[in-house]
Parts: sequence; C-alpha cells; structure tokens
Amino acid sequence: MSFRKIFALIGLFPLISCGSAQPESELNLVGGKQAKATQYGSAVYYKMPSGFCSGTKVSSRHLLTAAHCVADRKGKIKTNLAAGTTLQITNFPTRNEKDTRLWHSGKIKAIHIQDEYAAECSASGVDCGTSLDVKLLPPPDIAIIEFTKDLPSQWPTAQVDVKNVLDGDTVDVVGYGCEAGVNGTFSNIVHKKIGQGAVVSSYKINDWGKHVEKPNLDFFASRFFLTPGVRYDGQSNRTGFSLCPGDSGGPVYRVGQNIVVGVNADYTFFDPADGYASINIHTRLIDPWHRSSIDLWLKSILPTSSFVYSGQNQSL
Repeated sequence: MSFRKIFALIGLFPLISCGSAQPESELNLVGGKQAKATQYGSAVYYKMPSGFCSGTKVSSRHLLTAAHCVADRKGKIKTNLAAGTTLQITNFPTRNEKDTRLWHSGKIKAIHIQDEYAAECSASGVDCGTSLDVKLLPPPDIAIIEFTKDLPSQWPTAQVDVKNVLDGDTVDVVGYGCEAGVNGTFSNIVHKKIGQGAVVSSYKINDWGKHVEKPNLDFFASRFFLTPGVRYDGQSNRTGFSLCPGDSGGPVYRVGQNIVVGVNADYTFFDPADGYASINIHTRLIDPWHRSSIDLWLKSILPTSSFVYSGQNQSL
C-alpha cells in the first residue's frame, strides 16, 4: 500500500470513538481517554476568526501553539489575526460550542512565529499551510500568542522543559481535536483528550517511504520527535493514539506533570482514506544538537518563570 504524508490543516489529534451510542460521559477513545477537570488545566482550545486549534498556557499572558495555526501558507501571520483581534479560549475538559459561559475572550497583543518557520516557509516556495514536502526540511512548527491582559488566573500555567525529551520517554499528548479520524464528522461537543505513549526515534519517519532526504534527517530529528499512531506499522495499534484536526498546537507533557516538552504539529498516514495516523509528529522545545534555535527563540519571548528543568517535579 502506498504511503502518503499530509501536513495537518488547522489542527490535529485523536482518537477513535468506540461507539456513538454511548453517553458523552462514558465515551471511550481508542488509545486515549477523556481528561478529567483536574487534569492538564493548562491545555486549552481556542477559536480564531477562521479555524480552531489547541494550545498551552505557559505564562499569564502567553499561549504556546503550532505556527501553522496562526500563519498563512508562506509563514506570515494571518491577516485576520492582527493585534487587537479577540480569540475565544477555554480549558474546560468538554468543549461545547453553544455554551458561552465556558469561554474567555482574549485580545491579541502580538503573535510570535518561530524564526526558522517564517524564514523557511517564505524562502522555500513550499505551501506550509497544507501539504509540506518533507523532502525539504520541515521548519519548526511552533508559535506563541501573546495577549493584552492576563488569562484566567484559575487556569494552571505549564512550564517549558529545558531538558530534552528522549526516545523511550513516556509522554502525555493532549488536544481538543476530532474523535472520529481525519475523515470523520465534527461535533459541537468535543473532549479534551489524553493519549499516552513512548517517544520513538525521529528517524522512524523514513520507515514509510523515505519522506525526509538523508542529508536532512539529522535536522528533522533536532526539530521533531514522534509518537506511535493507531495505525503504527500499518496495523491497528490499541496502545497508540492519532492526531486529528483540532489537536494542532496542543501540548505534549511529561507524564503526570504540568511540564510541556513538545507541541502537536503533524502526522503521517499509511492510507489517507483510512483517516487514522500511523505516526504523530511533535515539535521539540529544545534542540540538544544546536542545529535549530527553538529554545533560544522561546527564551527571547517568555519570562524566565516559564522554564523548568524536569528534575524539578511539578504536579498537574
């Protein structure tokens, strides 16, 4: 079966519903679970004038998210997200589009797109908004939304880990994305979901069709890490989870800690018609090989209090 890679449109993530006949409160997700009200309150969902994504509160006025959520196809900030634009944001574990009581209105002060993303999307001629040809080097898919006023103080604030995530590390991937696969239908009620899994080698990206040219593999590994999807190795992986539209920009946490180590960015398919990802791709927040400037860029924008070394345990 031929393999194809698709860059996510506005967002990405999860997980397949086991049965639509179940009540919302009992909904099971293949490879994941619905977050409780006490879990990962720093993970949020936000609505833009066009589109929606997940994100992470990493300071009183900053959300960490994916660049492709807020940038146009050439890596520039979308024209409808200029300073002064209001976003609707919630961290409630069940997103209900019709219940306005759950939403916070945040006015944009500035959007910061990672330097290499903006430069490489602009220079490469590749359409970074839809399908990114990873034979070219995918730029770090990360951005920060800065607001004019504080986000709700009752929402927990995650810290950015300055210790790199390693192959084999167990992580929690969180997002508000669709629950029936890329080809499924969307609902007015969507859940904050948690998929737990072990990080696999970034070089696994080339186990399916050699989509990153060999000279760029080291750079790809310095910018991204991977987790197994529900179609990992072409099979139904009951321990995996798959990113789906709406999960883009969502956080990857150290398990059981309010410490973020990555951002949901992309996914791959064995069979796009199937709609369930085989590999999930997450942007790193630190490059230990110093091939990219992701961590330096973050430190130039966020306050010092936003960072932590993961040896310092922090509860949910």
